Amino acid sequence: MNRKWDQPKRSAGPENGSESIGLTAKEAYQSIGSPEPGVSPPKKAGTRQYLLQYLAPCAIPVVLMILITPFVDPTASTDLTTGAKAAYGAAADRLGSAVTDVKGAADRWTSSSGTAAPANEAEEEESIDEMIAQPDEENISSPVLSSEDEEDGEAGADVYEADAEAEAEVVTDDSAADEDVEVEITEAELVEAEALSTGDSMDVAELSGGRWDTQLHSAVNPTCAKEYETRLYDGSSRLRTGFVSYPRSGNSYMRSLVERATGFQTSSVYCDPSLEKTFHAECDHRTNFFVKTHFPSLGGDKKLDPSKYYRQFDQVVHVVRNPLDAIASWWQLNAAKSSLAMSDPLRHAAKVADKVFGLADRRDMIRYIDRWDHHTHYWSSVPVHRHTLRYEDLKAQPVPNMMALLAFVMPQDDLPGLDKLACLGEKDDGHEAYHSRRSSDFASWDAFEPSLRRTLLRRVRTSFCSLGYDKLLVKARPDATEEMNGFCESVEWEGR
Repeated sequence: MNRKWDQPKRSAGPENGSESIGLTAKEAYQSIGSPEPGVSPPKKAGTRQYLLQYLAPCAIPVVLMILITPFVDPTASTDLTTGAKAAYGAAADRLGSAVTDVKGAADRWTSSSGTAAPANEAEEEESIDEMIAQPDEENISSPVLSSEDEEDGEAGADVYEADAEAEAEVVTDDSAADEDVEVEITEAELVEAEALSTGDSMDVAELSGGRWDTQLHSAVNPTCAKEYETRLYDGSSRLRTGFVSYPRSGNSYMRSLVERATGFQTSSVYCDPSLEKTFHAECDHRTNFFVKTHFPSLGGDKKLDPSKYYRQFDQVVHVVRNPLDAIASWWQLNAAKSSLAMSDPLRHAAKVADKVFGLADRRDMIRYIDRWDHHTHYWSSVPVHRHTLRYEDLKAQPVPNMMALLAFVMPQDDLPGLDKLACLGEKDDGHEAYHSRRSSDFASWDAFEPSLRRTLLRRVRTSFCSLGYDKLLVKARPDATEEMNGFCESVEWEGR
């Protein structure tokens, strides 16, 4: 038996000469420094205890700050803002440093036999605070630089500055290059815009006409040929169609539109060598498709009775132009073509210097305008199926007017497709016999002295008003409103 744990015996009595002292079992064990039976001896504080007891109070506020930051800043999203990221980084560094210090302290406290544990919590907290506030002097030392190290450091600083300057130059060069590219792009855009406004070749078609012309072209998006071929009409119609108009009323322009849309050649009762180069059937009198004539302004077949001239046609397309522009243009042609050969393609585009017609030109101008009125009256009154079209309307809206005209001239099976019609909205002087100026409506209004102009308009009042040229004049020339006021109210209709 182990007698170490037996209770101590009392003294035998006063015979030993000492006073008997009564001790309890607990007091006896404490006096000899032995633990009481059934009670475990106290354990030393470990690393886990220090982490939970001292690290948690530091870590919890940091974690809470990281979690609350996005909700405190109204502009913050799931991603941390720059300020939150900086706070998060600082807190993480501080937390990591605290963890390292606490672990080191715990290890030293548990492993070092010569160092006693703090006697109480106050001393323990002071020890941890001192460790956090004062870094370990053994691991930190001031660097001692030699002269060579100093020189290397200065050289490194020089290299760093040189690299910084080179990088700045590269950034500057890149910025300058970007500016140059922007300038080149801007200049290219300006060139393209200028080309579109002037009609230069940029593979972008310049459109003419009105709203329907551009809408049809955009919807169909046709591929229009730069060169086109024509042939004699071989359709199902056997009708002979006359194209009747006063000279200088858009005749060649109309024929070019018809040939471009249908691919069929137009003809004429005349034979003009300067036009035959473009209209290959100009002198072919066997074809019945779209035959041009200026009768009765230029006369016709002498063997035919003028009152029966219209009978050679089954139907006619009658194109008219306002009388002032028509007679001024015809006078220009006759005045200039005398010096040009009949085969010269410039003959139809010839023009002399601008002229103001006055009293000296009264006789010639009356003869010209009387021919216009006679021609208009004749084709408006003869009993033949006809389609009347103003040149001004054709020029303003070529596509819709050509659709109506071709539907009148041709059977449904021979009508061209919409892609062919959409191409008529593209400006292309290469498809015309000559470059026509196609000036604005009533451009020659000021080419006549007011007194002569009033005389000429009174002579054609009926035809002028029946074709609606009084309204078109006011629209094109607002300064003519007063002169046209009441002009058509006194017209006596002839019942044609």
